Amino acid sequence: VNSYPSCILKFPAGVTQTRFRIEADAFILTGHEKECPPPSSEYIETKALAEQGNPEAQWKAVLMCWRGQGGVYDSKQTLKWMRNAAKRGVPGAQLNLWRFYSGDYGDHKPDIGEARKWMQRAAQECLRRAYKHEAESQNNLAWMYLRGEGVLHDNIEAYRWACLAREKQSFEGDQYLMKLLKKRMNPEEIAEAKRRKETFPTAQ
Repeated sequence: VNSYPSCILKFPAGVTQTRFRIEADAFILTGHEKECPPPSSEYIETKALAEQGNPEAQWKAVLMCWRGQGGVYDSKQTLKWMRNAAKRGVPGAQLNLWRFYSGDYGDHKPDIGEARKWMQRAAQECLRRAYKHEAESQNNLAWMYLRGEGVLHDNIEAYRWACLAREKQSFEGDQYLMKLLKKRMNPEEIAEAKRRKETFPTAQ
């Protein structure tokens, strides 16, 4: 796989695991530098905001570094931004810290207590944002309910959140997600998921 997902949270472990284990991810923990093309103008602007403490910019800068848009890869700075963004409530960063402490990256020693903490915080933040009609968090929740990560496994809830997210925008892997759910659900379960979707409060 040569491209990065726009948010690690969208593809939980076991679904498209290889997408997490591509080269740049390992550099987060090993401390090595990766030679990249010169930083893009968008990255320079994002980095300036990140250095001012903007959590969304910090997470965006991390993703851009993983895509090779940030010049020479600085693993320590990237990990620092990811931690700061996670502490400030950015779900994608929180989910990556969960994977960090689960031992999914490099040779880092797992810490189950920390991994559980960040998984729970990510689930809570995604739920909060999903009910505020944030499409990305709704899509994230669909995957989380499908896999039982941070929430109890529930195909009906997964289907509902996936449908709500797709009404607003398309996401990488959303067709695969729906295909998985339809294989695992009976017609009555799908009907219930659609009913829950229709009763979801509309945005004000």
